[in-house]
This record gives sequence, structure tokens and C-alpha cells, in this order.
Amino acid sequence: MHGHDWPAADTLVRAHVQAARAPGGDTLAHLASDVGDPWVMVALALVSALVLARRGARRTAVAVATVPLLSVLAFNALKLAVRRVRPAGALAIGELRFAFPSGHATVVAATSAVLAWALVREGLVRPRVAAAVAVGWAALVGASRVWLDAHWASDVVAGWALGGGLAAVGARVVATRMAAGAPLHDRRPRE
Repeated sequence: MHGHDWPAADTLVRAHVQAARAPGGDTLAHLASDVGDPWVMVALALVSALVLARRGARRTAVAVATVPLLSVLAFNALKLAVRRVRPAGALAIGELRFAFPSGHATVVAATSAVLAWALVREGLVRPRVAAAVAVGWAALVGASRVWLDAHWASDVVAGWALGGGLAAVGARVVATRMAAGAPLHDRRPRE
């Protein structure tokens, strides 16, 4: 994917989205993009991990803190390996780095998925609610990146897959450790 050899589907999606752009949509897209910034998501994950650890859910907290950080490393490594050029509009909003995969989509998918899993695991949220919020949030942030012409659609889809995959691995590692004899909840009574 070096240079300008992106798939025809990306060009078609970009043309349709850019033809539909309107100022109100730009405002919402900028807001979603700003709140879905990778470092904002990492900060949210770290604060959430601290809260979970204080509640006694230490293994869950480790997954919640680690998965988003790993997703930042993963998307940056892939950007350097693939070196895909962004759409033409990316320069106008200050996006100068490589496109593939979308860092926003990767980290928001990783963070929202691992947080949804953690909240369900700890009995704080129902599975359907957690899934709906996680998927909706990732979809909104990913769509904002295409809307703002910061990414090709396939950059966002790849980011969602990478982030979701990392969250699944993180959850699996915790589940595997628990199956090896650790108690279901690693809570200790407070003194």
C-alpha cells in the first residue's frame, strides 16, 4: 500500500462522504475525533484501571491499563511498516503522519472493548449495554476520521479489527490465568 495504490472502494467511500459533508457534521466529527484521541483513550483506561484496582479487581485493571497502551504501540509500528499516504484532506486538519491503520480507531476499539469486558466482568453493566456503548463509540470515532478526510475507510476498519483483537487477547489472558486456579474475583478484604 505504498504511495497512492489504495483500493477503489476507499476512493468511492471518500467521494460519497466528502460530497455529503456539512458544517454541523464537521463540528460533531471534530468533537468525536478529539474525545477519541488515542491519548485521551489511554488516559481514560488508566483512570479506569486505578478505580478497578481500588475495587480489588487487580487482574482486570492490568488488562484495562495494558490493552490501550499496546494498541498505541501496535498502530504506530504498522504505520511505519505500511507507510500509507492519507487522503488529501488530512493535511488541512494537521494530520501529517501515515494513515494505516487509524490510530483513533485502533485505540478507541481497544479501550471501549476492554472497558466493556471489564465492566461486565465486574458486574457493573449488563453485557448488551456494554456492547452497544463500545460498538457505538468506536463507530462514531471511526466514522469521524473518514468524515474529516483524515483516513481512508479501510484504515478505520483495520484499526477496529486491530483494537478489538488486542482487547480480546487481553481478556483471554485474564480468563486463562483465572482458569489456571486463580479465584474468579481477585478481591481482598479492605482493612
